[in-house]
Amino acid sequence: MEQEKTTQKTVWEVLSAVDCTPYVEKKDKLTYLSWAWAWGLTRKLYPTASYTVREWLYPDGMTRPYFHDPMLGYLVETSVTIEGETISMRLPVMDSKNKAMKAEPYKYYVSYGGRTYEKSVDAATMFDINTAIMRCLTKNLAMFGLGHYIYAGEDIPRTDDPQQTPAQLPSDYPQPRSQAHSGQMQTAAPMSGVEAEYEKLRGEVLTFLKNNEKAREYYCGQYCYGTIDEFTRDQTIAIYKELKANKRI
Repeated sequence: MEQEKTTQKTVWEVLSAVDCTPYVEKKDKLTYLSWAWAWGLTRKLYPTASYTVREWLYPDGMTRPYFHDPMLGYLVETSVTIEGETISMRLPVMDSKNKAMKAEPYKYYVSYGGRTYEKSVDAATMFDINTAIMRCLTKNLAMFGLGHYIYAGEDIPRTDDPQQTPAQLPSDYPQPRSQAHSGQMQTAAPMSGVEAEYEKLRGEVLTFLKNNEKAREYYCGQYCYGTIDEFTRDQTIAIYKELKANKRI
């Protein structure tokens, strides 16, 4: 019995070794681990795991699942309990640019390429708050090891043993859509007409911007503050329409 205790893996050892790569989602420059998959896997491995969402008491006697400061914005908090250990995590409510969202929309300014651009942040809604809560839960699970390597900026989880490969998901755990039932990656489906059209217009936009320094600086400052390869699909389409309307391409 004593020998069994010494060889039993800790929660951290189990969860930190899981390769969550198939369940990673990207939006703009940010990388997320799907909360549904993260929580589902946690409960699969630890059926008694639970979480709570903190609620704050307000002067009107009502409790709300967020803390609000008029100057700073909104904050949410979750607590996860696994195998008797409880860890809490907090997360501000942010937009896709990692800007804090407040009760009212506001503007801010950024400088890029020697120019100053005006940007805006929408007012927070209950949808934004709920999204932040679930992202907070996912980050909370990372404190137990699940997907921790993603927040550390790594591609796959590290293991102490160089001969050990990242832990696989349970055989009966649902696979992401991109994987076949055998566990092998499916052959990519032929590109649809819509996707082919998008890739064509994207190529036109990138070619134009690579050859036009002023336009490149303007749109990078307007949308991503980085390189033209970082434009999202919606941004690329918006740029294409604007260039087309002005007969630039």
